[in-house]
Amino acid sequence: LLSRGLGDVYKRQDDFNITSEDKSEYDTYFDELEHQDGRLSEEKVRHYLMEISELSDSALDKIWELSDQDKDGFLDRYEFTVAKKLTWIAYDYHEIPDQVVISPHTQLLTQ
Repeated sequence: LLSRGLGDVYKRQDDFNITSEDKSEYDTYFDELEHQDGRLSEEKVRHYLMEISELSDSALDKIWELSDQDKDGFLDRYEFTVAKKLTWIAYDYHEIPDQVVISPHTQLLTQ
């Protein structure tokens, strides 16, 4: 199902870091999902995340709420990166942060 990089540690709920390895992996998945004009629909993303994680609908709702930052009903590459990371956190730690605090390093990687 989900995989994570060695040494990638989730320390606390507001510790949200994406490594360059994460970013590269998530970009590959984004491209494989055949985005339209650089965006993925909620239906496509939810189906994909459910398939890889088997998370509950309520967990996916929360991941979507945190990821679709411009509230347009689609995820761009950056928002998909957030969704994928949150899915990994939820899968591995059985919790989803209430907010996403992006580190300056992560901001540079995802721009």
